[in-house]
Amino acid sequence: MLQRLKHLFVVLLLAGFVFQPVLAESLNQEDMAFAFGNSVTNFGLGEMAPLSDQEMLKTEGEWLKYVVKAWKHTRIDGYNGSRIFQVRWKRRPVFRLDYKANPSPSKLHMHLGNMKYHRPWHSPWRKY
Repeated sequence: MLQRLKHLFVVLLLAGFVFQPVLAESLNQEDMAFAFGNSVTNFGLGEMAPLSDQEMLKTEGEWLKYVVKAWKHTRIDGYNGSRIFQVRWKRRPVFRLDYKANPSPSKLHMHLGNMKYHRPWHSPWRKY
């Protein structure tokens, strides 16, 4: 199950990056002026030009090595007693969703960053 979730996440991530250049090529100067006002021409940047094919090839695979490296160090633990799931970076837990009695007013709560604090799911900025 966990392996399938990982594969689904990777497929969705890659699909997003595949369609990104198609959407970016459809933008032109008028679209950018509509989105940002006339700020492009106010700063004297002149006509916006897309990257050349050679520049695109230089930067195309750079993000992928960071995603793969981060994915190798990420672990997701499933249900265990009151824990619904937990995300770990290397061996250290960084996020956990629990369902049990605790000092916060809600049984469903999370631990984010520092695992000793209980945070209600509806107000994660509060610590108990």
